Amino acid sequence: VIKGNQGKNGGGIRGGGTITGNVISGNTATESKGGGFYDDSSGTFSNNYVLSNTGGGIYSESGRSSLTGNIIAGNTGGALHYTSGMVSGDRSVSSNTIFNNTGSPVVYLKSDNDNGSLEVKNNTIVGNSGSPTVSLGKRSSASAPVFSYNNIYGNSGTYELENRNELGADDLNIENNYWGTSDASAIATKVY
Repeated sequence: VIKGNQGKNGGGIRGGGTITGNVISGNTATESKGGGFYDDSSGTFSNNYVLSNTGGGIYSESGRSSLTGNIIAGNTGGALHYTSGMVSGDRSVSSNTIFNNTGSPVVYLKSDNDNGSLEVKNNTIVGNSGSPTVSLGKRSSASAPVFSYNNIYGNSGTYELENRNELGADDLNIENNYWGTSDASAIATKVY
């Protein structure tokens, strides 16, 4: 249990490597960059509980670690900020449960990497407060992120997904997600 700590960035944990099976709770990032975890190295962050942190749950400015199977809940200042970095290689954010967080956006995802991909798959994003729920984009020359097979519904913001692509960038791949309905016109009102 990593609890009740405070830091400029990464109130609970700052770093990389293999970080698995922890409860990271009640920590504070004074500059709103990862109250629970601030990723500034490569590795795997998996099967952790990131709970009730202030300054965001997870912040990855350079997107070097893969995030898999985590419970990210009750954080203020957003649940997840993930920008895939300039280091070559594929990155993934998969099989995470993200609920009951507040932030605008709740989840920020951006591909900045020309030499790799960002895949965001099989996540459940429900019951969060803030708009948009997910902000997704890429730098004009970067590979387009893939946002597929996610469950995203029941959030209180006006929009579930915001397209933050730079002008002239390729379209986003946001196929095969569940939006709380199969009605195409209802889904269209949740995305901009």
